Amino acid sequence: MEIPAEKWFEAVRKRSSIRTFLSASLKDKDEKKFTEFLDEWNEKYKGIRIKYVRDGFQEVAKGFVGSYGKIEGAQSYLVILAEKNTPYKNEKSGYMGEGAVLEAVSMGISTCWVTGTYKKKNVSKQVDIKDDEIIKSVIALGYAKDKTKLSEKLVKTIVSSEKRKPLEELCENGVDENWPDWVKTALETARLAPSAINRQPWRFRVEDDGIVVYLAKSDDEKGSRKLDCGIAMAHLEVGALCSGVKGSWKLSLDPEVAKFIKE
Repeated sequence: MEIPAEKWFEAVRKRSSIRTFLSASLKDKDEKKFTEFLDEWNEKYKGIRIKYVRDGFQEVAKGFVGSYGKIEGAQSYLVILAEKNTPYKNEKSGYMGEGAVLEAVSMGISTCWVTGTYKKKNVSKQVDIKDDEIIKSVIALGYAKDKTKLSEKLVKTIVSSEKRKPLEELCENGVDENWPDWVKTALETARLAPSAINRQPWRFRVEDDGIVVYLAKSDDEKGSRKLDCGIAMAHLEVGALCSGVKGSWKLSLDPEVAKFIKE
């Protein structure tokens, strides 16, 4: 499917990780529209699929306390599944998962990525997982609670006070004012991508024919960092498309992650 660039570009600006939801599953009309989107979006990468689960998130997240607190109220969620032998499964999982997030946000559905700290056994009780598949992540879905709790207000204040890394720090050779507008927009959109504990593990290198995404460092958490990079890739492509530039991704081996090649 073609990425709905303008709709997702707007969703990038609206998106935030919600941790206090209304205790309700998705509305029937939203569920129908969103699952129809997933049917089409799941054709993007062979070996990666996103499964929607209407109810059961609280069992999956039971006892979960992440860096920013518990995720409360959400009932519906997504499971990102990857076949074990799929090449670049982390990058593809992040890219596809964030596409689903941006589509959800554009529909007025709130989301929160959850990586690592959830009960995989409980997911497997609720989802038909194939023998050759592994769970890469889950994403809470629902509707944000209107009344923000005091604890969540405090968290948001702390998070917002920590400025994201500037492009000068994220780009290999700093920022060149002579870059085309599409490059600047693509990079700024990628800079706004979410990542675990807001670590922003991606770095960018602008080349004549496109933009390279690579890891800031390689360590034991390389898989989850590459999933974060996949999220940034989705944002970068949305920014490029909104600037009138189409392209394709060429996935790479370490230390690089992928290159967006301008058509």
